[in-house]
Amino acid sequence: MKLTDTAHTFIKKHLNEGGICLDATAGNGWDALFMAQIITSKGKLFCFDIQKEAIQSTKQLLSKHNCLRQTRLIQSCHTKIESVIDNCFKGKLSVATFNLGYLPTGDHSITTTGDKAVEAIKIAFNWLNPDGVMSIVAYRGHSGGELEARIVENHIENNSWKYTTVRCSEKSTSPILFLIKKSERVN
Repeated sequence: MKLTDTAHTFIKKHLNEGGICLDATAGNGWDALFMAQIITSKGKLFCFDIQKEAIQSTKQLLSKHNCLRQTRLIQSCHTKIESVIDNCFKGKLSVATFNLGYLPTGDHSITTTGDKAVEAIKIAFNWLNPDGVMSIVAYRGHSGGELEARIVENHIENNSWKYTTVRCSEKSTSPILFLIKKSERVN
């Protein structure tokens, strides 16, 4: 099973019609579509990506499936969550999802980085509701990908967040998935 499928299975257990969610790295829009279809027009989905191409691709996919009504597309760095999303949504997110790396169909030199990823993950975690969850797929096959995954995992561990790690293989460059539940702290 692909890690994104595993993430979707996890998300589906925690997201309902009318839910509020965040796709912090919209990419080609597949996670956004998955969540938008669950929450329906009764919910709210915030999608971030720094690349215009990613926002356009996501918009096109969501439009094709009649899911734009519940979605706000934001061409900005995911570290801008607090300055872009209305504060009334703080503490209300059911799900936040991240796919770290690069846009598969885009410029592979534009990648997420460990420091920015951790900054955004920290903000997103604080915006989750008490039972909220987060999925983070770290693609480690690009330059800086292994370091980014280590930085993210260290941040999760240092904050005593309860999480599960799923790996495709033991290769150091294979993707890794972190599944986090806000309600389950280690301490």
